[in-house]
Amino acid sequence: MDLIIPNQVQNQINYLLKRFPKIEWSGPAWYQMITQDNEAMWKLIYFIPIDLGTHGSTEFKGKKLLETMKKLQKEIPEIAKCYQGIIHSHHGMGAFHSGTDDTELEEGANRVGYPSLVVAHTGQTHAFKYAYEDQFAVIRLEEGDVQIETPVTAIDKRWKKEADIIEKANENKPIQINNYNN
Repeated sequence: MDLIIPNQVQNQINYLLKRFPKIEWSGPAWYQMITQDNEAMWKLIYFIPIDLGTHGSTEFKGKKLLETMKKLQKEIPEIAKCYQGIIHSHHGMGAFHSGTDDTELEEGANRVGYPSLVVAHTGQTHAFKYAYEDQFAVIRLEEGDVQIETPVTAIDKRWKKEADIIEKANENKPIQINNYNN
């Protein structure tokens, strides 16, 4: 199944990629299953970044996810009819699902599907996969194409506020040093 990204949601993705071009971010995302031209498709309805990671990783804890979900269910009741998945960025590497991303998909697999969108501002800009458990209890990972509606240009004040929150939270994280030399 493919993924449709509405223009307003794509605009939020573009804003975050531009604001954090060298740091990965992540958060929960809510997807609907729709039928378009007699074909089942996923549609990204809403997402919220809840972690600003490092130049090579991002992750969020279950406690932060639960807090966010409780708050959003009151503010945005339509997400109750959606399937919860994930979205995260790869900054300068292009969008693809790494081994870690595939493990996340396998852990989230269910009978309907657990969707995952990776976005980037360079190279391939979108990579979409979903995981599901088939009738034999075998976990399957499937890739889908991404269809993007024409983006709009206005920046929503809420996006800025959400990005401010994760940027401020990132200031308190310990510095991570990676040594890639042999």
